[in-house]
Amino acid sequence: DGRSSVSNIVVLKFAPKADEDIIVYPNPTTDIVSVRNTDKFGSLVKILIFDRNGKMLHTEVKSNTSVSSMNINVKWLPAGSYLIKLNDGLQQSTVTFVKK
Repeated sequence: DGRSSVSNIVVLKFAPKADEDIIVYPNPTTDIVSVRNTDKFGSLVKILIFDRNGKMLHTEVKSNTSVSSMNINVKWLPAGSYLIKLNDGLQQSTVTFVKK
């Protein structure tokens, strides 16, 4: 019949959901950030750090020991908000932290 209609525009924002089992402390931090409850991961964990624009800034692989905690040196990062992604090939978690 040639009729048309206009619908409302909806803007969606995507924000990765933090894994509530993984704890990052101290938060905010100045030099070292500790990640606790990493025992759900395998023996080797890939750690990736991203800025809030999604740019990968750092990657490293750490041995995941039985103490279920790892320390990551972030002293070199400028002040801001960051994402840490942990991945062992089978499981993945993303947590946020703030660098002062």
